[in-house]
Amino acid sequence: EDTQFSLKRENFLSCNSDVTFAHLLTLKDGKKAARVYRCGNKYCFTCRDKKRKKIARKIGDCIKSLYSQGVIDRVWRFQVTFPDSIAERAVWDRRLADSLLSKTHKVIRKVFGVSSRSNIGISAFIHVIGDLDIFKDRFHIHILVIPCEYRDGKFFNVDVDGLIDIESFRADLSRAYGFDVINPQVKYFPVVYKKKNGQVVWNRKLFHGIEYDARGFGHTFLK
Repeated sequence: EDTQFSLKRENFLSCNSDVTFAHLLTLKDGKKAARVYRCGNKYCFTCRDKKRKKIARKIGDCIKSLYSQGVIDRVWRFQVTFPDSIAERAVWDRRLADSLLSKTHKVIRKVFGVSSRSNIGISAFIHVIGDLDIFKDRFHIHILVIPCEYRDGKFFNVDVDGLIDIESFRADLSRAYGFDVINPQVKYFPVVYKKKNGQVVWNRKLFHGIEYDARGFGHTFLK
């Protein structure tokens, strides 16, 4: 029991530990309960700021380099959410979480028409709490796709023509998971916002979005 809930929340937000585990906090009035995190073996709802920026910078540098080489001119961001019963279980069930991530990768590869063995740039970030409510268990996945494939020592563009059909994408996900998926989010972002006086102006919204996604609690980066 602890009445200094807001103070604890601020402490956790500024925590510098690598990982933490969760337990239930009940306030003395008996009316409120929230999940809070301390140092341990599971996940924390915030990861270190330096680590997040390092990951985002690494991916951003890769995108800028590929654009400069004329390989890509846009990247895609996806967000996949799950029904409450699945989203709450996946926070604590590592096997379920890994299965959902693996099936998501397969569907993404299908969208871009590449094989399971191809080296396509996919960054998948696991978020285990809600984007709008950091005290609610809400497993979901943010995915960044750099539409290029590396083979035979060269990079090749594998972007789709036009737009991705969201309904078809949702149907593919539902078949892969074996249950209906809540409306997924799919959006492309130009790498360059505009060119001014011959100078490239990077799309700040894209790179800010990557840094936001990288605040997740685990990530896979397929080089």
